Amino acid sequence: MFVSFTAFSQTITSASSGNWTDGSTWVGGNAPASGNDVVIAHNVTCNSVKTANSLTVNAGVTLTVDTSGNLTITNAVTDNGTILVKGSENSSGSFIAKTATDVSNLSVQVFVPRSDGSTPDNWKLVGIPVNGEQVGDVDDNLATNGSKVGIGKWDHESNSWDLYTTSQSLSYLPSNVGYEMLYKASGGDQLVTFSGSMITTTTRDSRESVTNTWQLLGNPYPSYVRMSSQATGAGSASNDYFFDTDNLNKVNASYQAFYGFDGNAYDTYAYNNSDVTLLMPGDAFFVYSGGFSTYTFNEAMQVHSSDQGFRGNVVPGGSDDDNRNAEIKFTMSDNYGTLKYLTMKFGDDFSLSLDPGGDLGAFPYGESDIYSKLVEKDNGVNFTVQALPYESIVDVTIPIGIKSDSGLMKLDYNINTLPEYIDMYLEDTKENTFKKITDGFEINFDEAYEGLGRFYLHFTDQLIPELPTDDNLRIYKGLDSDVMVMGSVGKNYSAKVYDYSGRLIKEVNFNHKTKINDLDSKMKILRIESEEGLTIKKFKLN
Repeated sequence: MFVSFTAFSQTITSASSGNWTDGSTWVGGNAPASGNDVVIAHNVTCNSVKTANSLTVNAGVTLTVDTSGNLTITNAVTDNGTILVKGSENSSGSFIAKTATDVSNLSVQVFVPRSDGSTPDNWKLVGIPVNGEQVGDVDDNLATNGSKVGIGKWDHESNSWDLYTTSQSLSYLPSNVGYEMLYKASGGDQLVTFSGSMITTTTRDSRESVTNTWQLLGNPYPSYVRMSSQATGAGSASNDYFFDTDNLNKVNASYQAFYGFDGNAYDTYAYNNSDVTLLMPGDAFFVYSGGFSTYTFNEAMQVHSSDQGFRGNVVPGGSDDDNRNAEIKFTMSDNYGTLKYLTMKFGDDFSLSLDPGGDLGAFPYGESDIYSKLVEKDNGVNFTVQALPYESIVDVTIPIGIKSDSGLMKLDYNINTLPEYIDMYLEDTKENTFKKITDGFEINFDEAYEGLGRFYLHFTDQLIPELPTDDNLRIYKGLDSDVMVMGSVGKNYSAKVYDYSGRLIKEVNFNHKTKINDLDSKMKILRIESEEGLTIKKFKLN
């Protein structure tokens, strides 16, 4: 005879207001276990990692998931009262209920920086973690300028912001799309509360298909979202992180990253980044579409955390003999308050041409700009991150583009994990100078400047004394017995080195640039022929 048993979940009901983990909060004196059906009949706060089988929130009371709380409901949710997920500048509560289909009284707090009168103000990129929110529900807390309120949507056709006005108070703010927001100048705790229903399905940005434009996307869930395959738990289910194959294939190959405002400037986070892998509830980010605009979020991407998400959470990488890595990251600032980053990464897995996910194109904004170009096979993209082979760290010359309306640009170290014996020099071909870059390095044009082809970045373990140069041909010392020759990109050259008696000792045919090795310290004559003409130089290596 077979006997079957049906397992029933025990219902645990709150007895008084209090903390989820405190036994005195519950009828019977025991906090709920993961398999229990939980009834919230009083104001209860969850500030730790908890799971329940089902959840009922009675009318007139609030279940608060605090900034350190992670609450998972595996089955049904009935919310006659309110579920509040609290947020702060550096952390957020997290609520996951994947099988719930009708959570309509959800509120999520998102930190938004205050207008401080600076130029420019530090707006925040914000995702809307509920359905059904309207401009008029949140604009009382936001900055105003005449009829405009401190919330804007991104116009991908004009690559510009379009601010909402007070007359648009009934306009809905769809989830999955990102916005910019700025809190009012005084009063309040800088938290904006979004209220509506919870998204429990796959969501898509449903705008029309576009090619090579910036798209602003937002985290649509009241939980954290995995962004990369390096995130905790990624790979355990199909499409459980944002940059899976489907979404990654929609991004332009030179921009395989998400771009977020970290509180100071726009920064890049590669699709396979192992340091910054999560979005907080309320976070938003840019991607650069390579022909599509429809990106997918699904519930499998949801994960719990109480961390900061991507804002300000960048950790410098280490290095070892088996997988050598080094990085220099500059913060560029101008007289207008614009901040930008420029990064050079060296590693054994990178090349001199495009490395998708390693080389990352720049997000265009502000009055000033600094960017690099690919060392080989330039594709016309301005890069904010360039990935280069470690073996070339003392044998690479990187073209740098600069735009400065103020005429003054300052470079400060943000990250510097280069070996101590490596120095950096900025070559100015107009002034025929090499200047060693130090923290607080300034480039002063005395007037507005914009251009590419004048400045080059060099990394070396030797001093770089100058040799006489021509406008289209640069000749400088590498190591003690080497001379580097660089011409115009795409041009062919023939270089011959003679000793002072006229005997040919070296001959090199090259495109754009070359290194002439193993020269002694005696006087030499260098003869270079190209379609641009003939150049003859005398030099001696000391």
